[in-house]
Amino acid sequence: MFIGAGFSMAEATNVSGLSVWIGNQLKVLQGINQILVVLCSSAAIAVITDFINNMSAANIFLPLLVELAVSIRMNPIYIIIPSAMACCYAFMLPIASPVNAIVYSYGALRVKDMVKSGAVLNLICVLVTNISINTLGALIFDVHNFPEWAESAVLPTTFSPMYNSTDI
Repeated sequence: MFIGAGFSMAEATNVSGLSVWIGNQLKVLQGINQILVVLCSSAAIAVITDFINNMSAANIFLPLLVELAVSIRMNPIYIIIPSAMACCYAFMLPIASPVNAIVYSYGALRVKDMVKSGAVLNLICVLVTNISINTLGALIFDVHNFPEWAESAVLPTTFSPMYNSTDI
């Protein structure tokens, strides 16, 4: 059910134009160092994925991050790879993943214990992922340059938040 809800929400944000609108609203990030934007987005998703299913987090946030990257002329691969990987960093809470729930169900750990160790794991994973994308990613994917294929993906900058069903 959670996976279906994530797919539905992702499709709704794309079809309604919400992802384009949010991407355009985040153009204020254009002046910020791209390394910091990628680090913050992957860290935020690593925290969010502790509260929602990782597939749902990916379906909801990755399309938004693509729009953000295109709107600030950042290589979409540069922000997508660490953010997609961060969707799997569900270490802190029992509700984050079935594996965490199984471990917690034995009663040997408290939520506080899981949060402490999970926060350390999240921090390490986010840092390693961001170091990797800035070293290996730069060599393999040329992530620091805006690619030609993304140039054609630049979407219209106007969006009307009001949807009129008579326009169909």
